[in-house]
Amino acid sequence: MKQHNWNSRFQSLEIRYGGSSAKVLLSSSDIPMNSGSYSTGSVFIMLDQNKLFQYFDRLEYRQDGFVYIQDENGNLLCEDNPTGNPDIYLSSEELVGGSGFLTRNIAGRQLFLTYYKDKNGWIYVSAIPKDLAVGPVHDNWMYFLTMLCFALGIGAVLIYYFTTRLSAPLTKIGNILCSGNGTISYHEFDEAIETLIKKNEQMQIELEKQIPALKTSIFHTLVTGGYRTREEITDNLNKLQIDTRSSLYLIIIVSLNDLNMDSQLENIAAQKIFLKDIIGKSFFTPHIYDLDFERIGILLTSDIHEKQEAKKECEQKLFLIKEKVEGQSGISISFHGEVVNDIAKLPSGFKHVRTSIENECESFGRIIQWYDEKNYVKNIRQQETYDINQRIRMHIEENYADPQLSLSSVADCFGISEVYLSRLFKQAFEQNFSKYVEELRMQKAKELMDSGDYTVSKTAETVGYNSPQTFRRAYKRVYGCTPREH
Repeated sequence: MKQHNWNSRFQSLEIRYGGSSAKVLLSSSDIPMNSGSYSTGSVFIMLDQNKLFQYFDRLEYRQDGFVYIQDENGNLLCEDNPTGNPDIYLSSEELVGGSGFLTRNIAGRQLFLTYYKDKNGWIYVSAIPKDLAVGPVHDNWMYFLTMLCFALGIGAVLIYYFTTRLSAPLTKIGNILCSGNGTISYHEFDEAIETLIKKNEQMQIELEKQIPALKTSIFHTLVTGGYRTREEITDNLNKLQIDTRSSLYLIIIVSLNDLNMDSQLENIAAQKIFLKDIIGKSFFTPHIYDLDFERIGILLTSDIHEKQEAKKECEQKLFLIKEKVEGQSGISISFHGEVVNDIAKLPSGFKHVRTSIENECESFGRIIQWYDEKNYVKNIRQQETYDINQRIRMHIEENYADPQLSLSSVADCFGISEVYLSRLFKQAFEQNFSKYVEELRMQKAKELMDSGDYTVSKTAETVGYNSPQTFRRAYKRVYGCTPREH
């Protein structure tokens, strides 16, 4: 193959092997190299077309129908055409939009065609007999009509019920004013008006209760990446009354540490209300929302153009908040944050802060842990190292009594080399593997012998020594005396 740029190619081929042939979809791609502008080899991946077409079985197209796939240049990648008619391909004029459907007469049969164009420009087309597509609708039209009538009937009953209930005060006033039984008393009229106003106040209270819950729902969707387009983010930030034209947006998550889970929910709720009140007064913002039981989310806007200046100003306020909260209530809190300069980056910014919280593996001296990609990668590696160190330590403590326990057996157990395990062990425990295991066994042996229930031979066997002589030498090496002298 000639040298060329790293462009993927797709083509349909017929291959032969073992005396049989099969149609395949072939994907080829150059191998990226670490240096130079071109590659020196390629990777080929073949997909059996019959297996690919199994995904279309639910369409039942094999009853006088067909399926096919074209690439962005109009090249046919694969097809399954039981009709035998070559005139099945859609022209560019028939493809309106990214997807759709139409009907065509092919080989004397009315076919129902659906097409879809993906982001790569590939076109997927399938066709099934029209009577097969619309048959279920004809068969079930009476069922749908019955359900529609039932739904309309239930809806009419509910509308009548709620309108009657809500209009009861007005109906009462109307009856009083329009009655032909003579004059009405002022007391009766005042009572009816008071009832109407009371109903209205209750409605206003219920509406006001719903608004914070709706705002929290919008904020939670933003935090979890539910809004993907700029338009969605802008519309929902406007609902929260957040300026969508700010220079910077500061995302802060406040974590309440060491909450007493045995406390009443009222006490925990009071602590969070106290914390949110101080935060709101410090930043002059209402955009403070509960994320979960232990975390509070804050979204701040800033007209400062430099991120470092915005961070510094924010840190000063957070320091005062932490000092006041921990000084007055004893609540331990910590802060994590991120700064973005575009509302479209808010979902990824929230993701960065959550990542920083979940993967933090060392303490930090600053009042707030700002997300930093370099530090994140470093922390991830430290966390991975820390995790494997702990797993190795637990493995040794659980298997120290096994005479076959060795550097080689532990390395095999964790799928790493002995050299790497030895280096990892020295870094984590500041001593080599054999010394660590020997001291652990001697510690356990001393505890057994102090109990008075174990002989030297039984102790040696219990802590992993096949030979009492080897156990005695190790014991004297660690404690400076023999087991019997002890």
